[in-house]
Order: sequence, then C-alpha cells, then structure tokens
Amino acid sequence: MYALSPMIVFRTKNKASNRVRKAISQAKSLRKRHTKAELLLWQKLRAKRLYGFKFRRQYAIDSFVADFYCADKKLIIEVDGIIHKFKYKQDYIRDRKLECMGYRIIRFKNEEVINNLNAVLNKIAFYLLNNKELRI
Repeated sequence: MYALSPMIVFRTKNKASNRVRKAISQAKSLRKRHTKAELLLWQKLRAKRLYGFKFRRQYAIDSFVADFYCADKKLIIEVDGIIHKFKYKQDYIRDRKLECMGYRIIRFKNEEVINNLNAVLNKIAFYLLNNKELRI
C-alpha cells in the first residue's frame, strides 16, 4: 500500500478550500444582483414568511451556490433562466453531487415564478410540510 505524501494531501485540501472560497465570493456577488423571478420569490421566502421556515439567498454549499436554501430541510431551490437550457448537463451533475451530500433540489423556470408564483410556493410548501421527496 502506498502512502500519500503530506504535500499531495495539502494540495488536495488547498484546491478544495479554494473552490469553497470562490463559491462564497461568488455568492456575495450574486446577492447584489438578481433576476425579476428571484426577487419575486425572495419577497415570499425571506424573513420566515413561508410557514416559518428560514431561507437564505445565494448561499454557498461546498463549491456550489444555491439560489435559495432552507437549512432545516436541506432544501435547495433553483430559479433557472434561459442560460440553463444550455447548461442542462452541468446542472444535472451539480444536482447529483448535492443529492449525494444529502440535499434536495427543486428547480423552477423564471417564467414559472413570474407567471404562477402561487403554484411555485405551493410546491415548496408541500415539500417543507410533508418532508417528502419531490421531483420536479
């Protein structure tokens, strides 16, 4: 059996911590700008307005940034714009990695949030209150 040299372990940890630092920095930047759909949804989620659950906006999880995150239920809510039509594979891989870490992800399109906010909130509330897996 081969032992890893301390330098290799250090480099691996350093790369991981760099990815996390980058995600935190990106989250801070994203909080300063948002889409119309994100703003509409945030107005309904912030300050424990949805059944008393606390949500965070543009929250760094590992090396990823979640649009909205409820720590109590380990629930990530993503609001996808047009660019996500072209990033389907990346989103799929990201979602699987997060699910392996125990998180649940719900995705909505910008248009869904803007045109049917109540239905979006009902789907989120269903997951929060029933604590069941919800595939959307």
